[in-house]
Amino acid sequence: MNSHDFPAEFPADPASGADALRWTIRVLVPTALALALLNAAAIVNWTRELPVSPGTAKAMTAADAWSAATAELGLDAPRKALHRAWKRAAAMRWSEADGSEQGSATRNGSDQYQ
Repeated sequence: MNSHDFPAEFPADPASGADALRWTIRVLVPTALALALLNAAAIVNWTRELPVSPGTAKAMTAADAWSAATAELGLDAPRKALHRAWKRAAAMRWSEADGSEQGSATRNGSDQYQ
């Protein structure tokens, strides 16, 4: 069987489930930390979508404080730059005024970060 054939054949008795757990932790923990540090705005947005309750109010306050702390350290800069690029791309309009099939891209939008 080719290594790319499906369904994949797994050993009946894996050497150790602990190895898989360690690998999963080594992948998920750094990823979660990176997202928490570099994308605090997503946490703020998530808390704003939660149903209103005293716990939600605390979560929103904590998320706002975390977002402000990461912004103060400049950790939000990569997200802001990516967001601006995405907004510029979304604001592009393709016109066929030049007579070509593809048209030309023109930017029509704001570079403001929101």
